[in-house]
Amino acid sequence: MESSQYFYDRFYKEIDTFCFECGRPIRGKERYFPKTKPEYYDDQFLDGDKKYEANNGYFYYCSDDCKYASTQKMREREGEWQDKLSYEKNGGVFGYIYHIYNRVTNQHYIGQTQFMPFFRWQEHVRSKLKGDICDLVFETICEVRIKSQEYLNSIEAWWIQKYIQDYGNELVLNLTAPKPTIDSLIDRYNEMVSGQINFERTDNNGLTQNNHDEKAEQRGQGGEIETAGQEGGQDGD
Repeated sequence: MESSQYFYDRFYKEIDTFCFECGRPIRGKERYFPKTKPEYYDDQFLDGDKKYEANNGYFYYCSDDCKYASTQKMREREGEWQDKLSYEKNGGVFGYIYHIYNRVTNQHYIGQTQFMPFFRWQEHVRSKLKGDICDLVFETICEVRIKSQEYLNSIEAWWIQKYIQDYGNELVLNLTAPKPTIDSLIDRYNEMVSGQINFERTDNNGLTQNNHDEKAEQRGQGGEIETAGQEGGQDGD
């Protein structure tokens, strides 16, 4: 019975649907159209409000070119070829902040990832949007251990603001300049120390105990902690 169904589907089955890539109507025998399993895709590849339904567990394409275009989009997703380690198995590291420097243009880019940074760098190299591989220097500048996307966003924002202050807007490639939204990071923004900052969490605000005590003492003496360039804070290809 199963073999008969397979034979029918293979040679006679008809489809009436849309190309997953371009939206063109496609009708005819299934065997004439490229197809793929929809589980390889998510909503970012669906065309706006137009949702394509999978026919018999597949998405169909009007041509091999359309299937190739969809595959390329899928491969632009961060972490395509790697398994993301759980928070616990990754030693309690939730994410990373990385820096790309173009030695020819003297420009900088700050990014974040929850995968190992070298996978993200590979994607930047492939896209060539930050420059040729021979011109780029990659480095990881921070591990983020607090399990919070908001915290990771704020750490990234902190470093973007630091590089803008150090080098100027014209030499920082980030299209937006988000502000930290975590109070402890807003307090520390004006420090602008060189090198890596340890964002280990030792209290509810993510500060080390020494820093916490120093700030508490300053506030107790009526002193204000300046927040350079901040007025209340506030975003994350």
